[in-house]
Amino acid sequence: MTRHKAKFTGQILYKNYMFNVHPMLFSKDVEICEVLKPFISAISAYDKHGVYSFVDHSIGEKKIFFEGEIDGEPINVGEKVYIKGINDYIVIKDRYRNLNNEWTYETDHIVKIIEDEETILSKEWAVKQYEEALMDIEHEKRYENADAVKANKSWLKRLFN
Repeated sequence: MTRHKAKFTGQILYKNYMFNVHPMLFSKDVEICEVLKPFISAISAYDKHGVYSFVDHSIGEKKIFFEGEIDGEPINVGEKVYIKGINDYIVIKDRYRNLNNEWTYETDHIVKIIEDEETILSKEWAVKQYEEALMDIEHEKRYENADAVKANKSWLKRLFN
């Protein structure tokens, strides 16, 4: 049995907002945090739009969240490891070794999600787009109602009005 130093890194993610079709359709690295305002488009009931808050795992930064010594062989990629400091099982995604027999393990653990100025601006912009889309739908409904009223008139009244 060998003993080695180990560092476990996790991700620091930035939260963003977007008004659009569900972001999961675009990238597998996007994880939805919450649906702020659901919205179904008038075009198709299957075309779901809304204001979504999400984190993109491809943009996150890496940070060491646990350092210590491990008795035993190095942990293989894909294995689950219980870390007492965070009271959770984590999955090892990748591992690296340096010349001093110290291992750095990349994990799927999220250290924290940051909400900064960009988050606030993206939320305001997404809510603004949402409200504009609602106004467009109301505008379309008014024209549909006006067309329905015109269609119910007789041809003689339509001819002289």
